[in-house]
Amino acid sequence: MNKKFEKFVIENNSTILEAAYKIVKNTERTLIVKRKNKVLGVISSGDILRIILKKKNTFMSIENYYKKNFKYLTKKDFKKAFDLYKKFNISLIPIVDKNFNIKDIISSKDIIKNSKFFK
Repeated sequence: MNKKFEKFVIENNSTILEAAYKIVKNTERTLIVKRKNKVLGVISSGDILRIILKKKNTFMSIENYYKKNFKYLTKKDFKKAFDLYKKFNISLIPIVDKNFNIKDIISSKDIIKNSKFFK
């Protein structure tokens, strides 16, 4: 796993509390959930808050709480990323191969930095 991805990804068997801490540290409000190098879904700060408000045990795995239906790209394309960002308010977009192995990540900071080229 690329070092730059570490703050944006979490293993699918991690706890809710681990996910909450990692989301606070990465400032993107979202984590990409993976098993080994394969992207399985995403979990957001809103998902974590809903879990806590339902008084669930924060030491439970995120396995049953992450979204398996998520937006992704198959190549790094800032125009498409910007469109997803605007339409769905997505702050992290995984770039995956045909087997959903993570190749790269586009963050909201990357999108904003490159958005001047396609407004």
